[in-house]
Amino acid sequence: MKRYFMILLSAAALLPLSHACLSRTLETVIPGGTACDPATVTLEVECPGMELITRALDPTQESAVHDLNIYFFSRKFPDDIARHVYTNGGVSRVPVDLFPADYDMYVIANVGRDLGERSREQIAGYTATVASEQELTRAGRLPMAVHQEVSVTGDASLSVNLVRCVAKIDLSLSVAPALRGHLVLRSVRLCGAQRSCKLFGENRLAEAERIDYSKQSLSGDSFNGSYYLNV
Repeated sequence: MKRYFMILLSAAALLPLSHACLSRTLETVIPGGTACDPATVTLEVECPGMELITRALDPTQESAVHDLNIYFFSRKFPDDIARHVYTNGGVSRVPVDLFPADYDMYVIANVGRDLGERSREQIAGYTATVASEQELTRAGRLPMAVHQEVSVTGDASLSVNLVRCVAKIDLSLSVAPALRGHLVLRSVRLCGAQRSCKLFGENRLAEAERIDYSKQSLSGDSFNGSYYLNV
């Protein structure tokens, strides 16, 4: 998988430059035909911190979870949605009642709304699209997601480690000592970044999906900054 982006640098020469939302309930039967009671699975949601502070968000914001869309799909009945839970307000512990069975769990964080009931195919292929870098980090929310296989046999706690759907580039530029006084940095711009991000699939950058970030004006002979990119 290859991704391409370009940084344009201009210089000037000084000489002549909620809560739980229950959808369809999966009717599960244990061997022998006896109906079983649901178990409570408590999701412990967390996101590892990034190593460096960026120009846009501090470490707390980079790991913040503002809202969650959680989907459980039966592995025995692939077309059925067993549960859809939506929470907001920064909740990190989410109890979910599920019948004992094997599930595929999909968790999407920080989309800013309840995505509602969707099919497994729709969630597995969910794509987030942005028009600018500012939209990617709107309200201090980085998009995150994770897919896990879950086997429910009784009440339990389940660790859910979210993965950010963005990468961070730390950029450091400086004019060579021999050119200082003759060359001044005027602007920097990141071009060719990925516009869309498949939260649960491999992304392939196409020409039509690229986006150029806003030009940032500079003054002087050095620049240090960071950028977020869809991955």
